[in-house]
Amino acid sequence: MDAATPRSPLLACQGATQSGRSPLGPITGAIEPGERLLIVGAQAPEILRWWVRLSEPTAGDVLVQGQRVQTLDPVALRRRVAWVAPRSTLLAPTVAATLAYPLALLGQDSRAIEAAIQETCDRFGIP
Repeated sequence: MDAATPRSPLLACQGATQSGRSPLGPITGAIEPGERLLIVGAQAPEILRWWVRLSEPTAGDVLVQGQRVQTLDPVALRRRVAWVAPRSTLLAPTVAATLAYPLALLGQDSRAIEAAIQETCDRFGIP
């Protein structure tokens, strides 16, 4: 794909609301592939629930790569999304083991898991 070819955003919320209200105000935006988004606030998890089909907006659309989430497999969607709880706890006794756990569930080999752990630790300055 060349730079001039338009791409569908990874995630787009187009006027999505719940009972006439949006959890973060009027939401019309997109996350492009490779970008990361941090949403902070008590109501922010609503967008995540929309994205992985745990709930649906009563108006507007939530799109993943140009497709309405209602047409996509919810299990496949949930495998692509990570949520960090405000008061998270480790799934294992170390940060490395916690990072490795979901990758092992996905069936990644040990070398790929080690590389991902190292990259994450380097990126966020985790010793």
